[in-house]
Amino acid sequence: TTVRGLDVEAMCTVYGAPSGLARDLAGLAKSTRTDGWWHPYAEAVPGAFDVYARLEEQACLVQGYEPSQIPALLRTEPYARALITSSHPDAGTQEVDELVHECTARQMLVTRTSTPLAVTLILGEAVLRCPTGGAQVMAGQLRHLAKLAMLPNVHLQVVPFTAGMHPGLRAGPFTLLRFPHHGPEPDEATVHVPGLTGELYLDTPHEVQHYEAAYATISSCALDELWVPTTYATR
Repeated sequence: TTVRGLDVEAMCTVYGAPSGLARDLAGLAKSTRTDGWWHPYAEAVPGAFDVYARLEEQACLVQGYEPSQIPALLRTEPYARALITSSHPDAGTQEVDELVHECTARQMLVTRTSTPLAVTLILGEAVLRCPTGGAQVMAGQLRHLAKLAMLPNVHLQVVPFTAGMHPGLRAGPFTLLRFPHHGPEPDEATVHVPGLTGELYLDTPHEVQHYEAAYATISSCALDELWVPTTYATR
């Protein structure tokens, strides 16, 4: 919803928010007047203010396509560590440990016994073929995927190389987050598109419909069930 900068400043004063956080939130408030918004992590949003994590916590369904890596909700600790170490080469041990913990802790949303998050994700075959962290780490990750795929709230598909051209090759990775809506209107949805320098959030009906259509087409090109390469599964 649209938020006025003055209202944000007033709320930050009432809640005693630090001046730096108040300034960043006021900057975000300006972007709520646009049709979807872009924020570079280093400038608009402080590191502790993870917008995507907050959206994920409120979602009732997560749908997505990931062509290059296991989604955070499904990662094992060794796989997450290998991925984070590779993407943050200058990070110290403590920082890596914190990032790994933040990543793996999110899996609780999927495995909790009360109203677990529904997840329907499509992976590119390259995700399963790339031995991130080495063969042993990858074998453990694939076994973990197979285990999660047996949960009633988790549905995984794989797009094989033989599928040829499909919308995911143009769109790249994206996630559709759906939120519960009480009443006759359809559930609200937001599209999250990760980027090298920032995160893109789209929420207009036209934008959401484009990604819904892309997701449906990618799903139709994918295998019906989770497929695990025997190269890793047998190690």
